[in-house]
Amino acid sequence: MGLTTSGIGAKFRELPDQALEGYKIAMENGCKRFGIQIMVGSIVAEPEHFFGVASDISEIAVKFQKTLGIVFEYVDIRGGFGIPYRINEKKLDIKKVAENVYKAFKSNFIDARYKIPELVIEPGRYIVANSGVLPGTVLDIKKQELNYVGTDAGMNILLRPALYGAYHHLIIANKVNQEANFMADVTGQICENTDRIASGIYIPEPEIGDTVAIFNAGAYVESMVSEKISQ
Repeated sequence: MGLTTSGIGAKFRELPDQALEGYKIAMENGCKRFGIQIMVGSIVAEPEHFFGVASDISEIAVKFQKTLGIVFEYVDIRGGFGIPYRINEKKLDIKKVAENVYKAFKSNFIDARYKIPELVIEPGRYIVANSGVLPGTVLDIKKQELNYVGTDAGMNILLRPALYGAYHHLIIANKVNQEANFMADVTGQICENTDRIASGIYIPEPEIGDTVAIFNAGAYVESMVSEKISQ
């Protein structure tokens, strides 16, 4: 499992020649204002990646402008910026990202004597992910070949781990100062074996009634929920 946003087999993919034909048809039908967009990926935290993406889309945009005589008003770098979901992951260097994007745009638009279009970005996850913590209550504990801690925070509320294999840091909130020496999978109550919020993590010895706290829940949690969360 994992995120797929481009390449062969991705439903989002459109080849440059196909896009060029689309712009041509739009012009023939009277369209006069144009923008162009590219998907960079959802949780990328490497500044160098954004240089490659900005280089690709600006090169394509310049080619389209030369071929069709159109002017792009904006370039939309979709997908946003990655955040560190794990404790030891590094933060994305936003300043370096900006430098790389400008460098790529300059080398294509300005060197081709075109005005740099407006840059549009989608930094939602970068802004709000850390603003939310999802609480849950321990309802069941099963000790066997693998230990399971059942909570009321299942995949119906937090879908990302089951859907993408995504990681969300999880703690027992009322035992933050206790030793984390109990290894378990933390699950929800849905009748699906993939309903695991965390796998193979170490937490303090759990008890029914404990409160779990699941971090980085401010983005792509409530928007993907399949059951209304009680206020």
